[in-house]
Amino acid sequence: MNAQDPALNTGGDPLPGREPIAGRPVTTDWYVWLQQRAEVAREWSHAFCMWFRASLAYFVLPYHPSREDASTPINLKNFVPEVQVFAHGMAALLQSAAHLVSVESVERHQFREYLRSLLQDEAGWFLLQPWPTVSQTPDEQMLQFMDTVGQFRTLAFHMGQAPWVAYPAFVVMGRIFRQHVLNTPIAAWLVQRSLIPGVDEIPHAEVRYLCRYQLPSVVRPVVAWVVAKLYQWLAYLELLPPLSEDVGLLKRNYMVFILLNAEVQRLKRRWDRFLVQVHPWPSEWVEALEGTLFALQMEMKKVIHREMLGFLDVQRPAGLYMRLENSQGILRNAFQQSILSLLQTADPSLSGSVLFPDYRTKLEQSLRLREDLWSLRQLVRDVWRNHAWDRWSELVSEFRRFRNTTMHFLMYRDWTHFDEFYRQVQRVRTPAARTALLDQLNTFLGTLLKEVNKRDVLQGYPFPYKIEDD
Repeated sequence: MNAQDPALNTGGDPLPGREPIAGRPVTTDWYVWLQQRAEVAREWSHAFCMWFRASLAYFVLPYHPSREDASTPINLKNFVPEVQVFAHGMAALLQSAAHLVSVESVERHQFREYLRSLLQDEAGWFLLQPWPTVSQTPDEQMLQFMDTVGQFRTLAFHMGQAPWVAYPAFVVMGRIFRQHVLNTPIAAWLVQRSLIPGVDEIPHAEVRYLCRYQLPSVVRPVVAWVVAKLYQWLAYLELLPPLSEDVGLLKRNYMVFILLNAEVQRLKRRWDRFLVQVHPWPSEWVEALEGTLFALQMEMKKVIHREMLGFLDVQRPAGLYMRLENSQGILRNAFQQSILSLLQTADPSLSGSVLFPDYRTKLEQSLRLREDLWSLRQLVRDVWRNHAWDRWSELVSEFRRFRNTTMHFLMYRDWTHFDEFYRQVQRVRTPAARTALLDQLNTFLGTLLKEVNKRDVLQGYPFPYKIEDD
């Protein structure tokens, strides 16, 4: 490990300008303690850090989805669904914290009763009880942290039963939560250490070696840190639960995507500040990072302002899971593409399929998109030309399949147009209206096909069919 790059050795922050975080002084005991717990409970260590970070980002409304044409004032919005999700998120944070506590250090029955009292819905009303300011072991400090989180979980549960939670109440709740949670002994350590990934946390040995020894020295601390951050986000995505009938369990993952949106936006802001302060970088690395951050922002918009928009209003588990799966797939692909594009700037021979078993290249995505667009357009033309109204349900099903899968490979600007056509296909009833709609659809899909066929990655892969204009 390169001793000249302290950011690589300690997991330190190579980008200046980090916002100060309140909290008690960090003790070295926490570093040793959490490292030991992570070795025996790595998944729970990741989950604990993720839910802690998500709870801090959750009350910043610009990170939440919104319609660009929204006209409803924020003070008329009911925040009951957001508060209910927060209560479920706090239960997840408590669960992950409980798995990290060394239960051998406390009496087992007493600990189980303590944890049960925190999770009971009928627990007492919200009262912040100050803990004694005496020297505590890390396990005792974790119990203090859990006690604070548990009280806020109780508060959120009761607020979530109300018919209305106004914007000021939601914001004030967030401010009080941050104030009290960040004042626990564990919080400062979490913010300063475990939430800033280091190269050692990258799971792929070849990538760790490249980050330590093959990156140019002038860019190494920042690029290695960004790559480690992207791997951290991939780990967060892998913690999403399987399909469940528990609506609350599924909806709490809304907090995870708010966190990822916050992380991407913060990374972009800090990179912009860094460019102003740092001495010139090689142009190819500036372009690589700028391109990576721009692509991440575009993919995040797809998730936040489409998949997560109206997510909390969905009540069917299958509908919630479909949105979660779509969002997970979009971001997993975006993070993998970002890691690969950065590392290929240093080593063009790197292959995405070597780094990620489930990796799909832009070429594979574009080839599938072109084929699916062609098939969909052919179906539209068959129904249109033959007035085959008995195949309308087949057309609706095919539109739905494309919308839920391959459409994600289109440019984001085309999603809105496709959505509008999808709504019209579901709505029209008369033969005259259907004929007019299919005429427009034929033209729209033909234009999309031509645009996709112009992609650089498809040059050298000629399309075997003629894209007709009529």
